[in-house]
Amino acid sequence: MSSAQQNFSTAQAGQNQELLDSTKQTASAAAEKAHAAANTTGQAQEKNQQEAAGFLQQTGEQVKSMAQGAADTVKHALGMDGSNNSNAAADSTASTGHTAAAGHTATAHAASDKK
Repeated sequence: MSSAQQNFSTAQAGQNQELLDSTKQTASAAAEKAHAAANTTGQAQEKNQQEAAGFLQQTGEQVKSMAQGAADTVKHALGMDGSNNSNAAADSTASTGHTAAAGHTATAHAASDKK
């Protein structure tokens, strides 16, 4: 091998090593950026999940509160809330147009017919 060929081979090997080093650095930088992006995405996803869980819990509590209010209203209207509310039957009559004692009257008539 001549001196010129040897110099050319040495120069080419040096360029190949520089290219290889540059490629490694680029790949390493890309991997670091991908890792950082994945961490950011994971953190954003975790935050979104926490917000969604909080929203669902708040909505559930609101529905529970509304259902309890409706149950209390029905109990009050039927006089089952333990408040000795004499207006419960009147409130029921006003809202339905039927007297609360109508069922009792029919039962009393049926009992008197049997005698």
